[in-house]
Amino acid sequence: MKLVPLSTEHVDSQKKFPFDLFDANGQLLVAANEPLDNPSVRQRLRLRGAVFAEAQGVQAWRCRLMQAADELVRRNEPLTRIARVVPKAPKAFSEDAEPRTEWNALVHRLDAALAQAEPGSPWLKRVLEVHAHAHSLALQRLDEGLFHLFYQGARHAADYSSRQALRCMLVAGAVARTLGWDAAHIEVVEKAALTMNVAMRRLQDCLALHPAAEIDKDLREQLASRKRTMFPVLADDCEMCLLPSGSGGQLATAPRFQGSSAS
Repeated sequence: MKLVPLSTEHVDSQKKFPFDLFDANGQLLVAANEPLDNPSVRQRLRLRGAVFAEAQGVQAWRCRLMQAADELVRRNEPLTRIARVVPKAPKAFSEDAEPRTEWNALVHRLDAALAQAEPGSPWLKRVLEVHAHAHSLALQRLDEGLFHLFYQGARHAADYSSRQALRCMLVAGAVARTLGWDAAHIEVVEKAALTMNVAMRRLQDCLALHPAAEIDKDLREQLASRKRTMFPVLADDCEMCLLPSGSGGQLATAPRFQGSSAS
């Protein structure tokens, strides 16, 4: 996630921002849309000095700010009014927007939320906001989302964990709807996909950026042999716990393995 600084004038003139604010170390200072008129919030920002935000969100916000300021100039409004201009809110879904704009914004928002996963942080609330937006977008343009996230995943390693989480959410939700799951279970599996790797997010991102080592012939043969012996075991011994059972569409509670006492 690329962060860019916000000017003091912008921070002082706005009542809230549609994106998260961070300090120079990438620590969350103020969540998106959190009011800035609270004295404690203002004090927190002053103590940290420079304020940063995700580059793509800032660029879109500045474009809307300039458009709003231009309208005031054309109406010959006073300079004091122009100095405190507030950009118009973006449309929730734009038919003209490039697919990558909305999906990349969701990746960055999810990454910022997962990066703050610790007690006392509103990270889970922010993850649920990402889920609500992504779920709505997927219902309208699922193919677009799948194509973009898989295409980007094959070409960019940055923010791997968050991109993978969104990919899994879209695939899990689509499969669940095809299987006839009810809305409550679909919501659960989608949210599980977004949070499944929160504890190892940083490690996943580091591994994705690390150059892959060459695999020699002997190791390839060992891996191929292990695949041949592993896959039949998984197919024979593990029940598919993600399929609805025959009673009222309820989900099975857990997979069963041979030798396990789980029911």
